[in-house]
Amino acid sequence: MKQANTFRETKQRNAIHTILDEAKRPLSPQEMLALADVHVPGIGIATIYRNIKIMVEQGVLSSVDIPGEPSRFILPQHRKTHLFLDKESGVAMMFDLDLPGIKRRLPRGMKAQDVTLFCTGTLQAPPKKKKAKG
Repeated sequence: MKQANTFRETKQRNAIHTILDEAKRPLSPQEMLALADVHVPGIGIATIYRNIKIMVEQGVLSSVDIPGEPSRFILPQHRKTHLFLDKESGVAMMFDLDLPGIKRRLPRGMKAQDVTLFCTGTLQAPPKKKKAKG
């Protein structure tokens, strides 16, 4: 796990890091809670939120903000440029896509510095949940 100098490892933080590394997509605190319980039985939502806050401050996690939705969180190495939200399941996925020429196609007087595409819809095949080890 990549750490800042002052980052202290705990079994709760290790569990959050592990589930996000395995998911390779943004997870909500509630998704993290459901998955972390396998690693740390009895972990509570307050512990999840407290550790998310610490891990974001330390740069171990980054926030993924979705319009009209609660924030999700992802490991920086799995962050992509664009976002897809399955409106049925609430699953968020990130992906890269080359959009050649989009910056040049903006109306006169607008100059884009960055382009982020946000898509909503339904997943044909939702990501498979990994079975718990043990």
